Amino acid sequence: MAEDPEGEEGGEACTVDWDTFGNIGGKEKKSGTTARGKRRRKRGNTSRKGKEEEEEQQQEEEEEEEEEEEEEEEEEEEEEEEEEEEEEEEEKEEEEEEEEEEEEEEEEEEEEEEEEEEEEEEEEEEEEEEEEEEKEEEEEAEVDGDSSGPDGQVKRAKGGSPWDCRDGESGEEEEEQGEEDDEEEQG
Repeated sequence: MAEDPEGEEGGEACTVDWDTFGNIGGKEKKSGTTARGKRRRKRGNTSRKGKEEEEEQQQEEEEEEEEEEEEEEEEEEEEEEEEEEEEEEEEKEEEEEEEEEEEEEEEEEEEEEEEEEEEEEEEEEEEEEEEEEEKEEEEEAEVDGDSSGPDGQVKRAKGGSPWDCRDGESGEEEEEQGEEDDEEEQG
């Protein structure tokens, strides 16, 4: 207990219990106004700050993880797009190769057709030549008068008189008869 020499408004001295009251005037002490209370408040503040910092760190880590996952997904999508592009390029190359093969086959077919046409033309030319040769031979035979008919008669030569072998007489007999006629004329 301590005494207040002046008291309130200069009145009688009064005693104050410092353990119960924290200041002069009979006012009750508030918690945390002492050094011990201040330390407790600081500890509470630091613990709250620590939790907030931990939560912030956790949020940051979660955000970083999400960003990493998004980046990985983007990379995977890019890889898939690249693979699709490669597949498309391969398909295009295959189509081009097939087109080239088809063109080559068409060219070969055209060449074969041309060769066949040439062979046909050659055969036609050969046939025409053979026909011409046959005609020439027939004409020569008619001119020479060497070819005889089925009844033994000699064919008439072009531009000459007909030779008539009656009753199958040969040309030799006709010649002999002509010679006899000549002898009679000379005699």
